[in-house]
Amino acid sequence: ITRDYKNFLDDYTSKGSIKSVKDVIQFLLDNSSGIQSVSFDELAEKGFLRNKGSETTVHSKESPYYSDIWESVHEKRGYKTLTHRQQFYIDHEWFFEFDEVLPKHKDALVNEGYPMKMIMGHARHGIHSMWRDDSFLLSLQRGEPDIYVNPKDAEKKGVADGDLIQVFNKTGSFICQAHLTSGVGQNMLYMYHGWDPMMFKNRQNFGAVVQTGGLIKPTSIAGGYGHLGWKPFAYEPNHTFHDYTCDFEKYLGA
Repeated sequence: ITRDYKNFLDDYTSKGSIKSVKDVIQFLLDNSSGIQSVSFDELAEKGFLRNKGSETTVHSKESPYYSDIWESVHEKRGYKTLTHRQQFYIDHEWFFEFDEVLPKHKDALVNEGYPMKMIMGHARHGIHSMWRDDSFLLSLQRGEPDIYVNPKDAEKKGVADGDLIQVFNKTGSFICQAHLTSGVGQNMLYMYHGWDPMMFKNRQNFGAVVQTGGLIKPTSIAGGYGHLGWKPFAYEPNHTFHDYTCDFEKYLGA
């Protein structure tokens, strides 16, 4: 896109119609697809405003988050697949090439010499990184980033519940509190996602040992086949939080 920077001010202020922070917020409200029609003044007065059509888990047609799934479930309309059903067999040339015509198990990436398989789950005390540093929510947890470790694995490393440990592999390392629990199997580490780097020593979080962050899965951007096709936010490179191994040791630093 070619832009004339002499018109930058007019473009940025919508030719002078946006003059205040309130105007900016109203512009965002008017142009955000996930928010129903509402004025700044109404939202400021009520504080909280529930979206229409949000009475159930799958939002209905009245909701700005409306999805075709609602029609499929409530009006018995077929999905937008070639079979109009949930379709698992994908006879696309890329799926043939990567042996994924049908869903199948693929082993995790293994780093020789790093026996611990680290997996991650969705945080229950925040939305991604939002509110992960809230004092009340932290009081319901350990108060700082923690990682779940099997007691037998911890015993081998001389680690007690609440000790700091260093998790590492050939990519990097990070430091957090050991949370001992028999709910995690041996040779496994489990950590909830969303902990902000600022909450870790040296601002280094679990991303240091995630080795699949730069691996793009080609079948995720396949197109020209029924419901498959790339569009903004339908696919983006992201971490696969299960496909790597690492190790840990008791952290003895200050």
